[in-house]
Amino acid sequence: HKYLEDYRFDLPADLEKQLFDIFDRNKSGSIDYNEFIRTLIGRMNDFRTQIVENAFAKLDKETKGSVPYDVIRESYNADKHPEVLDGKRTKQEILARFIDLFEYHFNLLNSNKNTDSATLKEFIDFYNYISIFVDDDKYFENLMSRIWGLGNTKNYGKIITFVKYNNPYY
Repeated sequence: HKYLEDYRFDLPADLEKQLFDIFDRNKSGSIDYNEFIRTLIGRMNDFRTQIVENAFAKLDKETKGSVPYDVIRESYNADKHPEVLDGKRTKQEILARFIDLFEYHFNLLNSNKNTDSATLKEFIDFYNYISIFVDDDKYFENLMSRIWGLGNTKNYGKIITFVKYNNPYY
């Protein structure tokens, strides 16, 4: 409400409520930066979704439709993370941040609090969030290839430090 007043948007109360409800994706009663951006940007494109599906399929070796967190932990490759390369963090710290972020995101979106494994839908939802911070499809492909060992990793030059928004990903 305050934002609309500050910028002199004069909307009827019912329309203001509808607009707020659209942006308040997790129904917390407030709109955070990520909700705002996700609502404006929308979901990942088909190219990125296919890459995420490929990563999940690689993890879901037994084709059960879900991947235990232990498999995710064992498969995640933090070797080329900028903070690991710079010596600022260890691979284990980056992995822990990844798992914490994954579980946090999962718990925000799900009433079923099964934190032992992730489904394809949950994996895609998570990367919809991460995708906000990656402008370039080829860089997203390279990122996913390096993390999940998808092969055909291309060298797109120096790692871009696009994360200036308190995102623990690269």
